[in-house]
Formats: sequence, C-alpha cells, structure tokens
Amino acid sequence: MILQNYLFTLLLLFACSVAGKHFRFDYDYNGYVGGWFKLHLIPATWHDAWLRCDLEGVSLARMPVKWAPGEPDNFNNGEDCIVLTNGTIADVNCSEIFPYMCFKKNTKDIIMTTCGTVDKEYKLESLTGNCYKFHRIGKPWKRAFMTCAAEGSYLAVINSPQEALLLKNIYDANHSKIRPGTSKDVINIGMHDWNEHGVWRTIHGLTIEEAGYADWAQGQPDNSSGQFCGAMFRNSKLDDFWCHASAPFICEKSLDSLLEL
Repeated sequence: MILQNYLFTLLLLFACSVAGKHFRFDYDYNGYVGGWFKLHLIPATWHDAWLRCDLEGVSLARMPVKWAPGEPDNFNNGEDCIVLTNGTIADVNCSEIFPYMCFKKNTKDIIMTTCGTVDKEYKLESLTGNCYKFHRIGKPWKRAFMTCAAEGSYLAVINSPQEALLLKNIYDANHSKIRPGTSKDVINIGMHDWNEHGVWRTIHGLTIEEAGYADWAQGQPDNSSGQFCGAMFRNSKLDDFWCHASAPFICEKSLDSLLEL
C-alpha cells in the first residue's frame, strides 16, 4: 500500500508539472495559425469526420480557400459537403469518404489537468491511479467505445471488486443527472462477448476472469434477444446488454495517454 501511494504521488506530480504546456501529443502546433492540427489518414464520411473531431474536443479544420474550376456544381443535386484537393475546394456527396484534418485553436483557458487532458470532467482516483469520466448522455456500445477512444481513454474495464465499487459510486453520484430518454438501469463498460456467445472478454483482450472481475447479476448473462455487449447494474453486478441500445457509460484513462513521454 505504501508503494502504491508513493507511485500515485509521483504520477500526480508528473501530471502537474506538464500542466499548461500541451494539448495532445497526437496534435502538431502551428504558430502561424495559433493552433493544433491532426491529420486523420483513415478516411471517413463528412459526418463521421465531424463527429470524431468533436469527440476529440476540436473541430474540422477551416481555412481560407478558393473553389476549383467548375465548382461548386452540386452534381445530381446531391453534393452538400466540401473537400480540399490540390489547394482548392469542391463540393462532394456527403457519403463519400476522405482523410480529414481536425483543428484546435490555442486559447488562454487550455489547461492540462492532473489526468493528462484538458477535459476537466476526468477525475483522478487514488484507488487505481487512473481517471474516470461519467457520460450522462446515453450511447450505443460501439459509439460509447468510439467516444472514449477519441478522448484518449477507453470504456472502463473492471479489474477488481474494489474498482467495481468505485464505478458504482461514480454511477450513484451521477444517476440523477442522466439525460432523459436513455436507460438509467445499466451503464456500458469495456467488455463484449465478440459474438462468441458466452466468452466474455475485456476490450483489452483478457477474459473477464483474467481481468479480475466476473461477478454477474443473478440470472445473467441471459442473452435476451441478442445481448452481446457488456454493462454494469447500479449494484455493481455485471449484465449483458443490447449493443444497439443507448446507455450511459464511464470512460477510463491513464495519466499519460495524451502525453508524449
């Protein structure tokens, strides 16, 4: 316990020492425009690109450009989105996929927290040495997974009964604030049966038994009408849940996940 507290203190001091000097190591700063850029090479539709940038806490890059010859032409009355090519822009169908760039303008209020992020909703917990954020707006499991990844974290993985209790306490503290229209009975967490129908693994690849926590609620998992995604009841017991159904979720991150060490 003494060693654990010592390591936790060192991590805390390290996180404080980098405050105010970074945004994210995967973004490059450009002094001419006064902000950070990130090029996403994996192509996406305009909507998915906008969503990914938004989840990273930034926006799709905007810049002064001119139209390519003959553009915009709104071909077949179906081109409502814009792409940059060879220094000029053209209108395209929003379902087409392209690489994209996200941008974050440098402002005076960008402060790196002890969690190694500018997102102040992540709170450091001494029990695990990791940070956690409760998302009150419910999302399907895959979208929750994407949201955590964009924030430099991951859907919370339970590694012990003590961590399960920690998540329960976070759940309890936010239960009354969950947005209407989403399930309040469970939260999405980082486990899935990967369509193996009963072989439950964490998003890190371990079985939940290997990870350290496999305490199912009574009668669970019951695979009711195809419940293949992992969730947790408010009493900290595990549940299998519909992947398409929206539920609140908790993201977990290490202190250095957005820092270049």
